[in-house]
Amino acid sequence: MEAQLQFLTNISQSGPMSPADMLSKLQPTSIQISAIQELRENKRQSDYFNHLSAISESIPALGWVTINQDPSHYVKEMNDAGQFYSNRVLKEWKEINKVHVDWVKAWVETLTDLQNYVQNYYSTGLVCYEINFEKVIPEMQTYKCATLRFGSVSVKETYHSPDDKIVNTVTSLEKSPKFSKDGKKWIVEYQTGVPDLMIDNVDLSDIVYMFKCQSTNLVIKGKLNSVILDSCCNSSIVFDSISTGIEFINCQSVHMQLSPKEYLDYPLPPKFKVMKIVMSKQ
Repeated sequence: MEAQLQFLTNISQSGPMSPADMLSKLQPTSIQISAIQELRENKRQSDYFNHLSAISESIPALGWVTINQDPSHYVKEMNDAGQFYSNRVLKEWKEINKVHVDWVKAWVETLTDLQNYVQNYYSTGLVCYEINFEKVIPEMQTYKCATLRFGSVSVKETYHSPDDKIVNTVTSLEKSPKFSKDGKKWIVEYQTGVPDLMIDNVDLSDIVYMFKCQSTNLVIKGKLNSVILDSCCNSSIVFDSISTGIEFINCQSVHMQLSPKEYLDYPLPPKFKVMKIVMSKQ
């Protein structure tokens, strides 16, 4: 927030900006957003992972400064994006420690206040001020890039002169595959092209978390509590029985099969962030 305040202060005192100047002034905010999302990725086993995820998913709201049509709506979209994890925090902590409930309320209200501020003072974007965003090429809107939304890629931006186009090179971060159990949680991460992964003899209280897997098939034997597929692509999951439900988060072209019933195909649209399937009790 301090970086954004400094950015707004700078542009209010500046004349017309070139794309290079714009990028330079946005960089401190971009760095902070990237750091937040990197922290979340490095703390997946933390008890406060849902807290970190709530912020990580919604902090790109600060990118409203690159939106020149109804930027306040963009802030709302990012606030909504974090609600999934905010609700998890509420569900997990509301009976344990009210501080966490107050924390969620404060964060949501902060972004709501930002939305109202943008609506009141920048309803048509910063273009009405000193920056001509029509001259800012799409690649400069770094807040829309995957690196700032999901932390799965790194973005390197370079330029040679203010008049040159900014080169946006996106490279995937390589992570080591993981297939392990931590307490009641099975962790399946960064698996690529694995056709026959299997988890056998699961317990009714077990949870399977499948993260950033590509072209991978997972079979689960036995009855478990729930399954989460997060940021997976072209992957499938087959299970015998589940007591609570299965969630798809930020997935594309994933498949689910409840043995031995009919095979179900869920090709998720690009903007479809969360799908939750609750299994009815028979």
